[in-house]
Amino acid sequence: MNSDWLSAQSFEQTHRILTALNRVSIDTKLALAGRTITKGSTGRDGAREALSEFLDAFEGVVQGVRENETRFVRGVNPRLESLAQRYISETRQRPRRSALAGTNPGEILRLLGSAARSDQERLIACLRELRMLLEQHAHADVGALFGEI
Repeated sequence: MNSDWLSAQSFEQTHRILTALNRVSIDTKLALAGRTITKGSTGRDGAREALSEFLDAFEGVVQGVRENETRFVRGVNPRLESLAQRYISETRQRPRRSALAGTNPGEILRLLGSAARSDQERLIACLRELRMLLEQHAHADVGALFGEI
């Protein structure tokens, strides 16, 4: 598989995840504010499911990268591995500036399933940081596909 194909596939997957992440984030913020959650429970449930599936799979990739820091993780898309490396770098920053510091995708998945207000507030912060990582990742994919503009 050439790098253009991987970049295109990564870009498409990243935008699906960003769409789901944004929907979950908005719905969570509205729920915390006591407002009506956006219409369409099917879309809301689909977004939660898509985000859950991504976080579950991403947890495995992050663990694989942590265990094999000096070499490639077998069977993992190199672009997803690159995202995992950036995620790990973000969690290791000192001083801890990121809401992702000290977390892993499995923890975010747990927060996603929790109804506790404190967990929901933390979820929003983690999703904000994850969104920034995903947007940077998507920008790199666009740069690989079309060149820097």
